[in-house]
Amino acid sequence: MLEAARAHLLIQDADLAAFSDLFPQLLSPQGGITVDLKLQPGLKLAGELTLSHARTRPLGNLGPVRDIEVRMRFADRTLQLESAEAGVGGAHLSAAGEADLRGTDWLRGRLPPFHFSLSGTNVPLSREVASIVRSDLALDLTKTNGAPPLISGTARLRDSYFLSDLGDLVPGKVAAPSRRPPYFSVEDPMLADWRLNVRVVGPRFLKVLSPLFNGQVSADLNLQGTLKE
Repeated sequence: MLEAARAHLLIQDADLAAFSDLFPQLLSPQGGITVDLKLQPGLKLAGELTLSHARTRPLGNLGPVRDIEVRMRFADRTLQLESAEAGVGGAHLSAAGEADLRGTDWLRGRLPPFHFSLSGTNVPLSREVASIVRSDLALDLTKTNGAPPLISGTARLRDSYFLSDLGDLVPGKVAAPSRRPPYFSVEDPMLADWRLNVRVVGPRFLKVLSPLFNGQVSADLNLQGTLKE
């Protein structure tokens, strides 16, 4: 029976490129991974996993997430994210939290319930030739049973600019994110259905220089829907 199983997985300083084919649209083939994990009777886990110098593929207009350093600890039926650091466009991101590994769905490749916090300062959320949008982030990533993950919290916009026709910001008859910069769409199947409920604020955060208007713009809105939408 699975409940009585014992196993020991040991991977030392392996090249992460060997695993990139599992997530070809998300994971870039660089970095290293070390795993020392024991499965004990009752589906209890004990051990650690570390990632170093990892990198993702470009995620929409966000670009790639670089220099990923992660340390996870497995204890009983809990995965604890002890530390996670990464860089995006020169900005620093950090995360912490834990996942609930009770049950067996995660053994079939499904995401377990989890709650993680993510923070960053002056993160470039969108980078285009004629615009850049930066933000301080204080977000929660939550997954409950039977529902796609939810990203909630606050994005405080700052130090951004837009150098184009203001008509590019106005939705047309076809609501296609790829045709309306700086809007974005994350279409990777692992992330596309993640839901959003994020408060977006930014007093005088955006400097606009266009043929019709020169000045500063503020934001006070809610970002909802999914990452794909």
